[in-house]
Amino acid sequence: MKNINIVLIHTHDTGRYISPYGYNAKTNNIQRIANKGSVYRNFFTAAPTCSPSRSSLMTGLYPHQNGMYGLAHRGSKLHDYSLHLSNYLKNIDFETALFGIQHEIDKKKVNELGYNKTFCTTTTDSIKISSTASKWIKKYNSKKPFFISIGYFDTHREYVKKISENFNPNWIRPPELFLDNKQMREDMAKFYSSLEKIDKGIGKIYDTLKEKRKLNNTLILLTTDHGIAWPGMKCNLNDHGTGIFLIAYLKNVFEGGVVYDDLTSNIDIFPTICKILEIKKPKYLNPYILPNKKYKTKKRKYVYSEVNIHTSVEPCRSIRSKRFRLLKRLNNRKKLNLSNIDESVSKSFLLKHGLKKMRKNKEEFFDLFLDPLERNPIKDYKKLKSYKELNKNLKKFMENTNDPLLKKNFKWPKEIQLTPENAENPEIIINCQD
Repeated sequence: MKNINIVLIHTHDTGRYISPYGYNAKTNNIQRIANKGSVYRNFFTAAPTCSPSRSSLMTGLYPHQNGMYGLAHRGSKLHDYSLHLSNYLKNIDFETALFGIQHEIDKKKVNELGYNKTFCTTTTDSIKISSTASKWIKKYNSKKPFFISIGYFDTHREYVKKISENFNPNWIRPPELFLDNKQMREDMAKFYSSLEKIDKGIGKIYDTLKEKRKLNNTLILLTTDHGIAWPGMKCNLNDHGTGIFLIAYLKNVFEGGVVYDDLTSNIDIFPTICKILEIKKPKYLNPYILPNKKYKTKKRKYVYSEVNIHTSVEPCRSIRSKRFRLLKRLNNRKKLNLSNIDESVSKSFLLKHGLKKMRKNKEEFFDLFLDPLERNPIKDYKKLKSYKELNKNLKKFMENTNDPLLKKNFKWPKEIQLTPENAENPEIIINCQD
């Protein structure tokens, strides 16, 4: 096994809204790492909701495989926590530590994740999290390689109240899906101001690794869970919800300021780590690893994503190729699940202007070359060869991964706490019924 350290840095609800992806985010420290490493412009999450996405990142399995159907703090959990990356690395003699936020288990049970040490797990202060992690790295003197997970919360709603002096709302553009007005510009400026705090923290971690001369044998991974918390983005199976950032750096493997356009998924990170450490990967992991400068890779033809439960039940599956996306909703509900949209200025604005009247289609097929914003589903799509191909492969994927939603008698685990489908307020809680 190679003596490689691993630093996994993950944020909440950030999508791709950082400077290496062309946005005016002023994420200068993230950009420093991008300039030195590899950027994946077509990187997707297996699930555009918090705990399910992180469970896929940390197990290399889709949520319907690992059991994380919904949110960890509302009763969802992995079938087997020994499959978690931190437990896996701990068992092959890594020193493991968690700094800041995790969302794969209830806070009271965090020790089950397999970290030797945990720090700052009840704070959302990025500077405190970063300072604590930096001090730990500086003091580290073991011969064992380390795996540290650093979780930042700031880009989760609510954003900071005070807009940074670096972001004048007059010159900020809201996401492409939204009307450009004062409210939206100010909200986006608050998002960028929140992200600025994270970027400073990442800079501190990077500078510490450089100072301690650990960059040559440390794999750095920067990513997020899903799209930003605006209507039609987070919790949605489109590029706005599933498209996320990934920046990797490791000397001789991920370096040179390279940009990859290959389709990649966050379930590819676990097998990539196994490849880099030169250890046999578990049989249940998929065969794909991240494109790089050293190891041969098998190119993905498709990425798959899913939603099961956020606050309310909303089961969906999607398959995406470079050009097309097929989305299937696995229940007959046509109304929007308003509780699955985070409270925000943009949600309030849209509710005043007809959001409740919008309806969902059972199935949608998009041509991403002609409609990259996924606003106009193709009509008469079932006649198309491209649809038939994706439909066939999505069905095959669900069968091969033993998707429980193929079973007519499947029931959600009864310990999961839900919000009723017709409720607007996510704070309304009911228990799953037998």
